Amino acid sequence: MASICSFGYKHANKPKIFDGSTAILDVRALRNPYAVYRLRSLDGTHPEVQAYVESDPSFAEIVEEAKGLLKAGHKRIAFGCSYGHHRSVAVVELFTRIMKKQGVKGLTNLHYHIHERK
Repeated sequence: MASICSFGYKHANKPKIFDGSTAILDVRALRNPYAVYRLRSLDGTHPEVQAYVESDPSFAEIVEEAKGLLKAGHKRIAFGCSYGHHRSVAVVELFTRIMKKQGVKGLTNLHYHIHERK
């Protein structure tokens, strides 16, 4: 069993999620859906935001890195973006879906800052 989490670096001190058991991947290098007006009010659980994030060429590299962490036994993987609304949430949702399709069981999603505003 593993927890796959999203968070926003701007809110990183609440709650305290950075402990020794958490593998942290920074996804701020992915294109930001917030820059697209029609996606701005949506979050990373929305299929349009997920498609936008998944279309970034760096997305596949992030997935491979996270797969390696999961295979290495990490029980908690956290993806972080600026505010925790778009990129990190979309990556968590997509990564979990990909892993479940590959037969991985026992993954849970947690989005720390999806509803927090700036």
